[in-house]
Amino acid sequence: MDFQFAAAINEQDRDEDDVVDFSLNVTDVDEDGNPLEEQRFEQDDYRYYVTQPSPEMISIMLSDQVGRTSTGVKAASVWEFFRANMSAEDFEHLRERTLDKKTTGITFEHITQVMQGVIKEFSGFPTKPSRGSSPSPKRTGRPSTGRQPGPGSTRSRSASVAS
Repeated sequence: MDFQFAAAINEQDRDEDDVVDFSLNVTDVDEDGNPLEEQRFEQDDYRYYVTQPSPEMISIMLSDQVGRTSTGVKAASVWEFFRANMSAEDFEHLRERTLDKKTTGITFEHITQVMQGVIKEFSGFPTKPSRGSSPSPKRTGRPSTGRQPGPGSTRSRSASVAS
């Protein structure tokens, strides 16, 4: 028996540009990825709503997650991200479900994946070039190396003399 983690960020029903919603469940699946009839973990249809974080918060979160930060600081910053960008009710529901790992199967790693997905959704990564931007100019000629003399340059054949 295996399980899959589902944190579905709902893009179709998004009616505002500054809010994403997601659900969070861990489901037991068979070898082919099909959900089993009997589940070990409680399923929940609760929808969480996250407002768009500020650019400063996104940069701090990314820095905390990839930098040389302690595990405790990383964990605190993930929870701070959700606390700052969710309603108190949504935050408390998410926190309680995570604390009840035995019943829900949700781990802190799942919460971190959700945060990364939300940041990705709001930041637009990977970015695509805008339709209005012009292409980079084509290079012509060979690149300058700074070592070859140009036309008309002369080189002295006599030895240098220190003065």
